[in-house]
Parts: sequence; structure tokens; C-alpha cells
Amino acid sequence: MAKVGRPKAENPRAETMYLRLTAQEKDTLEKYASKHGLNKTQVVVKGIQALVDADEKDNNSAIG
Repeated sequence: MAKVGRPKAENPRAETMYLRLTAQEKDTLEKYASKHGLNKTQVVVKGIQALVDADEKDNNSAIG
């Protein structure tokens, strides 16, 4: 019998993390997400990646 439903993701987001924000931080996050057509998780993940990329760039420029 064929499987029914949505196919499983290659890298499912199974980890849960809770964080505390001020009302202003929460409002800023929600406004940014809405303006850019993203959900809050996508904004946080993009922010983390931007920090990692910037850190790698700083480390690479210090080497060369």
C-alpha cells in the first residue's frame, strides 16, 4: 500500500527552543517577519547564519 501524506523532510526541525524576549524585541521580530514574508523561525535562522557568516569573514580576513 502506498504511503499517504506529506513526505518526510530531509532535515526536520525536531528541536524545540524557548526564548524570552522583551515586548519590543518580539514586536520587532514579528514586524520584520511580516515585512519580508517570513515566519519567526526563518528570521531567527537567517540571523544566526548571518552572525556565523560574519564571524567566518572576520576570521578569514585576519588570516590573509
